Amino acid sequence: LFAQSPTCPADVETLTSLLLQDLPSYANRVMQRSRRLERAVDQFSYVIVAGRPEFKPLTLGPGVYEPPAPTADVEPPQQVFFTTLERQYQKDKAVEFQNFHWLFLVQTDTGWRLAMMFTRIGSSALGRPPMPPRESSQGVIGRAVSLWLRDCRAGAIQVSPTESDRTLNLRHKMRHFLYTPKNKSSRRTGNMSCRWQVTLCDRQNKLT
Repeated sequence: LFAQSPTCPADVETLTSLLLQDLPSYANRVMQRSRRLERAVDQFSYVIVAGRPEFKPLTLGPGVYEPPAPTADVEPPQQVFFTTLERQYQKDKAVEFQNFHWLFLVQTDTGWRLAMMFTRIGSSALGRPPMPPRESSQGVIGRAVSLWLRDCRAGAIQVSPTESDRTLNLRHKMRHFLYTPKNKSSRRTGNMSCRWQVTLCDRQNKLT
């Protein structure tokens, strides 16, 4: 049995856990609605799974990140990093690739809302770095996040009695997603937010 939550969780990590569980279905519905049926060639990606959340914020300017003073009137946005695994069919061949997302969430009087979002598009080729980040609030994933937050504020998100079921299901889906190749050129960094600090990542990879 499932119970409906009257409001979104106040804790951003709990909120993100629920969001990532539902995000593939929301994103795929957004993609299906935006398809142009008159196109002769239809190449669309499908989100398989979303996960690997991280919550350590990055500074928005030069220097090391410093949290605002407790007396600040304006609460800063919550930064969330996560990854999506997507699949695209090209000439009878399935191609899978990862995209890396940097999400900014704000808590308002009516609940959580998306402030802005950036995405780095990954490559299907091993060893090739992701593309430069771009603002993606109105992209497929950004729109899916906004729709999910709207439903969450309305109390329409089904929440299981415990989060253990969701966590176990998500881990099962991501077994091959979290696999790290032994090839050094395709080694993943331990910190997902490092995807947004290319120079730092390069230095860390040289040391491993």
